Amino acid sequence: MARTQSFERSFPTTRCFHLARANGVANASVCSLRAVCGRRSIPSLCERETEQKMSNKISIILTVLLFLVTLQSSFFYFVRLKVRFIEWLFFNPCATSNIVFLIGFLFSLFKGDRTLLHLAILPMFFFGTLGMFFLSWSGMNIIPQVGHLIMTLNIVFAIYTTFTTNDYKAATIGLIFGIVVFAIFISFQQAYVRTHPDDFIRILVLLR
Repeated sequence: MARTQSFERSFPTTRCFHLARANGVANASVCSLRAVCGRRSIPSLCERETEQKMSNKISIILTVLLFLVTLQSSFFYFVRLKVRFIEWLFFNPCATSNIVFLIGFLFSLFKGDRTLLHLAILPMFFFGTLGMFFLSWSGMNIIPQVGHLIMTLNIVFAIYTTFTTNDYKAATIGLIFGIVVFAIFISFQQAYVRTHPDDFIRILVLLR
């Protein structure tokens, strides 16, 4: 008995879980323990759990916005502009980058693996964040600029959650693979635009 009491003093959260079960609170979360146990260690754990839940909600909101702008731009290119797949791939590279990020987010959500998510950061930064400085913020350019802003917010929050979760291994592997894979993609994309100036100008005219 003395050993059990000593253990509970050292680990008050464990004692609170026992108290929660004794009071009929099944599957108690850290936050629900405050109603049963008034120890000082519980609020700090509760705040950590609350921050994690808030972080997950923000990630989901930003990802949904990214999905919507990707869907809108792809619909515009395929339905309004009637481009071919290869033209969509190279003339709308933001959508390609976003799709990789969205797949990576699903992997992180259901599998707990954030590697693929980090793989998409380089092209999203290149086409999205840097794109904000090459396009004007007027007229029809506002629409893609909003998409670039949402891409940037997803990048920033992905990096932020890497530090809060200490998931440096997945970040390192993802960024290295991203540099290798998308450096090749970016070079092909730039070459395609240079070698198809007529098609590129035609799409720019239609965008206006």
